[in-house]
Amino acid sequence: MVSVTDNSSVFETLRRPNNSGLPKYLLLANALVDGITSGYWKAGEKLPTEDELAELTPFSLGTV
Repeated sequence: MVSVTDNSSVFETLRRPNNSGLPKYLLLANALVDGITSGYWKAGEKLPTEDELAELTPFSLGTV
């Protein structure tokens, strides 16, 4: 299983200013999809929990 600190690279783009106009939840969903399609998370691996996502990203638990 991938640790919380290892996941930080997947969410690096979320720390940059959002000029796209997309809502935060879609930015997070896109980052998760990118991590899956790029092979960062393999089939059957667990994704980070909601609490971990709130720690790893600049988003609140409510957004996550």
